Amino acid sequence: MFRCCRFSSVFFLWLLVAPFLDYRNIFSSALSSTRTTTGTGTISGKDAYLVNPPSSHSAILRLSYDGSRFYGWSAANDKDTNLKRVAGSSSLRRKRRKSKLQAPVGRIRSVQGVLRQQLAKVYGNVDPAQIVVEGSSRTDKGVHATGAIAMFYGINCNNDTRSTTIDSTSDPYLPLPMKGDFSRLAFALNRMLPPDLRIAGIAPKPSTDANMIFHPSVSAFSKTYIYTFSIVSRGTIPDPTTNRWVWHCPAPSDQQFDLELAQQACRQFQRTHNFASFQGAPRGKTDKEKRQTASPICTLHSISVQPQDTTTTIPFPSAPTITVTVTGDRFLYKMVRFLVGAIVDIGLHKKTLQDLEKALEEHDCTSNNEFTTCAPAHGLVLQSVHYNSSNQHPDDDCFDWQPLRN
Repeated sequence: MFRCCRFSSVFFLWLLVAPFLDYRNIFSSALSSTRTTTGTGTISGKDAYLVNPPSSHSAILRLSYDGSRFYGWSAANDKDTNLKRVAGSSSLRRKRRKSKLQAPVGRIRSVQGVLRQQLAKVYGNVDPAQIVVEGSSRTDKGVHATGAIAMFYGINCNNDTRSTTIDSTSDPYLPLPMKGDFSRLAFALNRMLPPDLRIAGIAPKPSTDANMIFHPSVSAFSKTYIYTFSIVSRGTIPDPTTNRWVWHCPAPSDQQFDLELAQQACRQFQRTHNFASFQGAPRGKTDKEKRQTASPICTLHSISVQPQDTTTTIPFPSAPTITVTVTGDRFLYKMVRFLVGAIVDIGLHKKTLQDLEKALEEHDCTSNNEFTTCAPAHGLVLQSVHYNSSNQHPDDDCFDWQPLRN
């Protein structure tokens, strides 16, 4: 009798506690700390970027997204509450049949996290912790993209859904869904993704040697960003229809933007420099320690500033719009936005070319730096990623893009 009562008490206690347990986070943390050595190398959830999956088990995506409602690229910014629901639950399947899952207002979401969740469903409602999505650039909150590159693949686990170990007796990677039909896969993802994120291209992963690892970011030769801003001076009105993609910069009094000075500043930027003066503040203690060993040396292959066509049908005097296009081998944190801020300050005669030369020589990123204007994120767009020395066709020679279905 006593044993029966004790069992009943434990059973009812379990019924009360079970709904509040987050099995997904338990599984994710365990998978991140698990390492298994196979013939292809070491596999782990945390260091998955070191794995070189075969081309038959991975794919390349060209992404286009509006970053206004994304908290950047990295899924590390996502809150744990974003993954509370189990992907294979019946309630989630019913909601998915009724309508697309839209992120509620105020919910933190990332491009990487949204992709991983939808890919987990396409793979057969596996746990998102088994899906690895690596991007070519960790764009900040509010930054857009028209030609971002990402690679994804799935890590194979034991058949038991509660298992936290990688199955070393079989293929360590999940096979591509839909029998590797890239066109069908892109079509399905575009039907499932929110309207501010789209698959603009899909291709198999390029073949590499056994000793070489392809990574969308490490293997890139250069990247091209475009920043758009307008100078709002007296007598002009900023176009409200472009408020989400153009920085409307107010000009002091009747000051006009000096395009010639801005072009001279671009010529000073264009080559290899120590750009420590043109980066954002460290994001915590860990980022500060990494900067002590990371190199701030970057090479800008090209940087230009050009006015856009002012022909418009807007029935009021609109502010002139200007674009800055920059291509470089690598960029520091917020570096492009600080470069644009410096170009704007020089064009509006707030700073001089001598100040710019001094900042490039002193390598000072503290408050003593002359250039502290950081352009807002919403005007920045990642246009393309180049995987060869030619910037005319950034990735056509590297990837075999498959036809997309409408």
